[in-house]
Amino acid sequence: MKNILSILLLLLIGSTIFLAQGIRPLQAEGIKDAFDKNLKAFNVGAGYTETKGDDIFIYISKAVQLMLIALGIIFFCLVLYGGFEWMQAMGNDEKVKKAQDILRNAVIGLIIVVAAYALSNFAMTALSFFVKSGSATTQ
Repeated sequence: MKNILSILLLLLIGSTIFLAQGIRPLQAEGIKDAFDKNLKAFNVGAGYTETKGDDIFIYISKAVQLMLIALGIIFFCLVLYGGFEWMQAMGNDEKVKKAQDILRNAVIGLIIVVAAYALSNFAMTALSFFVKSGSATTQ
């Protein structure tokens, strides 16, 4: 067992050194220049346009993204907990049923969160387009 771990460690170190040979330094004058060039290339290549920093829709979308990240972490923890409970059940039907309920409820919660995200994303996109197109001007 000790020999296998030594071989795996040696392979990990060797592959890391081998893969690190392909990494090339950024051809930029400084770190700020490197980030600016990469950000500009990302925005142009991905088809994004620059937005103003004070746009309320940006703040709302960032808040929604943070909430979704938190809910994704909670979902992941619930799935791990449900799987752990199922493994620890050792054939006990009550514990298996409890673990299945945890997993089922976690998946239902994930479906609700994804549906809420899709609905809020659609609403924010439509509202943003409506406000920016000038259709919402008051007379």
